[in-house]
Amino acid sequence: MWSIYGEGGLPIVLDADFNVTPFLGVRYMSSDSGAYNETGSVDGHTSPALHVTDAYATSIDTYLGAELSGQLHLTDTQVLMPSLRVAWVHDFNNNPWQVDAWFSGVGSTSAFSVDGGRWSQDSALLNADFSLAVLDNMIATIGYQGNINATQTTNTIMGRVDIKF
Repeated sequence: MWSIYGEGGLPIVLDADFNVTPFLGVRYMSSDSGAYNETGSVDGHTSPALHVTDAYATSIDTYLGAELSGQLHLTDTQVLMPSLRVAWVHDFNNNPWQVDAWFSGVGSTSAFSVDGGRWSQDSALLNADFSLAVLDNMIATIGYQGNINATQTTNTIMGRVDIKF
């Protein structure tokens, strides 16, 4: 799997410590497993093995949104940096996983394809982060990321500590 993403935005300064940045991004993603053969058994019984000739998916997404970010100086050395990022994501390709295979014991005359279920082409993306500059070289972050659409919802909470050397 590989992906390439590019984004551009223009910060608009609201005051010395807060700004809003409208942005536009685009991502291309491609994944391909290549060919492989299944082997093995289930509870001592031989299972029908597949010869998979290919399994692949692609995606072309655009992101249109805005980020609101700022700095709150708590002490001389500690700065709280909240950030809220909201975007509309549109998938132009919507090409879910496709698997091309045949049953190994029968041969290519049993070839078939299976298409994965299509996801919604439009999503709402929400990121909220709170970072705290603890020292000159250390930042602690806790954040939330949500991706919401008609066919799925994903929620992620993360924590991170960055130390600069």
